[in-house]
Amino acid sequence: MAGKIPKYDEDFKKSIVSLHQNGKSQSELCREYGISLSTISKWIKMI
Repeated sequence: MAGKIPKYDEDFKKSIVSLHQNGKSQSELCREYGISLSTISKWIKMI
């Protein structure tokens, strides 16, 4: 399964952005959920 890109639904993305807006750092979210920093940054800019 190498190279498979995970798909996240909109509700999950919004919940991650909400956590960030409420004080969690991008690094914390990255570690806790296994999402890349660049992905989280992109979601924050989009939502």
